[in-house]
Amino acid sequence: MEKSPLSTVDNAHKLMSSISHRILRLEYMDASEGEGRECRGITKGVSMRINNIHFEDRDDVRTVSGTVIWEDSDRPSQDVYFGVPQEFQEYLIGSAHPFILGSIVPAARSGERRIAIDGAICPHLTEGLMTAVAQFRQWYGQEFQMPHIEAVGSPIPVLADSGRSAASFLSGGIDSLALLRSNRLEYPPTHTGFIKHCVTVYGFDMGGKEGHSEALARMLDSLGRVTGEVNAQLMPVYTNVKSLNDGLEFWIYQFHGAALAAVAHSLAPIIRSISIAATYDLKNLKPWGSHPLIDPNYSSSDLTVQHVGIRLSRLAKTRLVADWETGLQNIRVCTQINSVLKASSNALNCGKCEKCIRTMTALVALGKLGACRVFPVNDVSKELLKSVVIESDYQQACYEELIEPLALKGRDDLVHAIKKLILTYRMKRSLKRLDQRLSGGKLLALKKTGFKRPDGLRPSRRRGSGDRRLTERHN
Repeated sequence: MEKSPLSTVDNAHKLMSSISHRILRLEYMDASEGEGRECRGITKGVSMRINNIHFEDRDDVRTVSGTVIWEDSDRPSQDVYFGVPQEFQEYLIGSAHPFILGSIVPAARSGERRIAIDGAICPHLTEGLMTAVAQFRQWYGQEFQMPHIEAVGSPIPVLADSGRSAASFLSGGIDSLALLRSNRLEYPPTHTGFIKHCVTVYGFDMGGKEGHSEALARMLDSLGRVTGEVNAQLMPVYTNVKSLNDGLEFWIYQFHGAALAAVAHSLAPIIRSISIAATYDLKNLKPWGSHPLIDPNYSSSDLTVQHVGIRLSRLAKTRLVADWETGLQNIRVCTQINSVLKASSNALNCGKCEKCIRTMTALVALGKLGACRVFPVNDVSKELLKSVVIESDYQQACYEELIEPLALKGRDDLVHAIKKLILTYRMKRSLKRLDQRLSGGKLLALKKTGFKRPDGLRPSRRRGSGDRRLTERHN
């Protein structure tokens, strides 16, 4: 079953010119396609339904699709799919597992009471889903309710391990590159944990918008160089599972771990375990959609899901990648796709967003930015750092750990700029907590939305006067 990794990477690149524009037909299927669809004898309105799971060939892509019909939420039915290039069609499974994983968190968050699905669900996975939803409930409160799962069908036999290997997700970001590099440094090729397949997903941070097929081609070309060097198989997967609830906060805090696991389970015929790269280290763990208390619960008897990398800080991961030449030259941390596409024809990062600036500053601290060709500049100025707004404790921690190595490099300009960023963030955080205690967060919310001053009064400064006063507005 297993193909030569290097040959499949080359073939995948050749396919991209034809697939990238055709995949747009698959992206985020319009909800109207699912409305009125014949449900094969199932009465609509009894429970959330996932049915009609089937394979379909669409040009150069093989998909497994299913229809999701909502009961308690006022949403149209949706066709959800997972697809791979035709050369990987034997790796795709027509199981219910990807669909229950893709729908469980949106259903639990939306208050669906039941999920009826055409297909058997592994008891190990069912128990894990209940545990994951219970953890979300612990973190986020009563808004999470575990739907009762009604699986229709005989239990499916457990897949044999023969011919199946370890895999990881690979986006080109620091977390996933560090995971792959660490695996190569720590595991011998004969070990069952040695990563032989790298899965990259089209439909999460890119997909469904004009120009994203070009971004996909660039990403695959870059990741192909990485997997080619480590002799792993690059496997692109296309999915619209995120469309079940694509709210940004819901995605990052609750949904993306389950969505990644859903993609992995769609590839169960070829992978026996999947590693999801940790965002946070142990010191900075917080409720998140992908978490060491969450991801392993998405395992079944067929496939083990692992959360890997929590022992390493962001700087430690960046050092791992920076000391690996191929990794250094293929970093892709930027999600500002339109900005990247407007840059040079082979650009991977815009160099202006917070994530780019944070990564470039870390590389300066490690003495590696000058040797890195994937950012538009080879140094970071204090002016560039001034454009950053720290928005989370984790970002604060990432910048804090750069202070000492930057000071050792004699970059006092960047040290002072970072300290000012951190001070500003801490002041805003304290103000937000005070507002929450005194008014339940209403004052800052009012400031954000704006409010009309009584009697048409506005603040004004009289010319030549240093005092600020209210003057009447004249129409």
